Amino acid sequence: MKHLCTRWLKEGEKEEWLIGERNMEKSVLKFGFKKTKLIEDKGTTKFYYDEEELKEFQKAMERIGEKEFEDICDNFIEKFGKVKLRELVLAYTIFDEFDNHPEYMNSGMSRRLMRVRETTECTFDAETAP
Repeated sequence: MKHLCTRWLKEGEKEEWLIGERNMEKSVLKFGFKKTKLIEDKGTTKFYYDEEELKEFQKAMERIGEKEFEDICDNFIEKFGKVKLRELVLAYTIFDEFDNHPEYMNSGMSRRLMRVRETTECTFDAETAP
């Protein structure tokens, strides 16, 4: 297991995030995290991920094209502030991953991400989402 991030999630949001991660397999990624472990630490939640799942996630991220990304962005804008966290985990995760690995994006995707940020005034930091 590899510690990947620490998130500031409230009690009810932890389970929502885990459900959202598992449900990602029903998305364009066709992948969901199944083995995530949570450790509470001084008011934060540390997320530990299976290293094989992380490799599969990276491969899934490389398959996201401009059309898929456009759909993810449209869905996020439509649902932002209106639905449970679990329905936004896919977008938060992808947006955060693109921030950390811009090589996944082409220039059109990068511009689209900026427009989503401006529209929703959301930073997409998966560590502090929502």
